[in-house]
Amino acid sequence: MASATLVAAVALAACSSGSADSSGASKGSNGSRSSGGAAAQSRAPAALCEQLTGILADGPDADADPVGSALSHILPLQAVHSSNAAVTAAVNRLVAADQELVQSSGAHKAASFAIERANGALGKICPGVEQ
Repeated sequence: MASATLVAAVALAACSSGSADSSGASKGSNGSRSSGGAAAQSRAPAALCEQLTGILADGPDADADPVGSALSHILPLQAVHSSNAAVTAAVNRLVAADQELVQSSGAHKAASFAIERANGALGKICPGVEQ
């Protein structure tokens, strides 16, 4: 897995690119909104992407210590509040999967898979954000 610094830099660059407003819709050259498909509509604001990047970059490396990594993310992720329903759903799934992995001391393989899926969902909303 990439180092936390690289992940943070990639996420910041991805969130900062483009000209999406806070609703996630891109503005065309004439100032009108264009949907650009489902992916563009569910993009989170750059500040939220930066917050998620910071949370997920903090703590032990997920490959070296998956339980410690999950444990270090639970409380900070629970403190994330967003009006973006896609972000809220993905963060809630990630918290639930992290809690499951911690409670099983890393033995619950379905929790590891759920973490990967939740991270994938977050990666679509905030490209470059991953645990």
